[in-house]
Amino acid sequence: MNSNKLILIPGAWSDKTIWEPLETELEKLGIESNALTLDGLKKKDHSKGVDLKGHVDSVVAFLDSQDHKQNYLVGHSYSGLVASMVADQVPEKVIGLVFIEAFLPEDGKSLLEIAGLDIVEETTEIEENGGFWLPPTSDELSSQPFLTEKHIDYLTNNMVGHPGKTVTDKAELVGKNLQSIASFYIGGNLSASVKNNPNFPQIDFHKIEGGHWPMLTMPRKLSEILRNIMHTNS
Repeated sequence: MNSNKLILIPGAWSDKTIWEPLETELEKLGIESNALTLDGLKKKDHSKGVDLKGHVDSVVAFLDSQDHKQNYLVGHSYSGLVASMVADQVPEKVIGLVFIEAFLPEDGKSLLEIAGLDIVEETTEIEENGGFWLPPTSDELSSQPFLTEKHIDYLTNNMVGHPGKTVTDKAELVGKNLQSIASFYIGGNLSASVKNNPNFPQIDFHKIEGGHWPMLTMPRKLSEILRNIMHTNS
């Protein structure tokens, strides 16, 4: 079995169950993983009173609780910020960063800014929805490529309102630790914002055509890419 471990951090609106198809495939390859649910995103107990720092601190605390020191942090979507800020704080616990269809942090910018969303519109909607950033509707999901009806049903029934403060808080990077950590991007394309992010000058791109949720749509292919990354970075 590979001696390295994958720490799977879900993106916005999701808990750890979104990783289950991928974890099944990783287990077949003998790859150990831990999927996390970030604070405030449990389906039956989600809370708006969580900020970006709280998400980062909870992942750091999880790493501190583990004897295993060779961890790959895998961040999907929003959690590209979380994984990066964790690695920036405790680089000695992270052997690599893997981003899956993720946003990468820019110091002093929020997720909403990095994503190029209308800040006034999004923050107004968060306020109107009791402090939560609402997930996409089934109609919105139906326009997403590669999602089957089964995928849409899963997402619709399991996604919850995301604590709004986590996406309006500014990302904070304490130093230049990220530049010395191996980094990998898995997705349909490598955007200009990712290519030009100074925190990841040597990011390694792996293409997968699985839409925004390849852990659901192409778990076997994704597991193979992750295995290859871990092999080449060992």
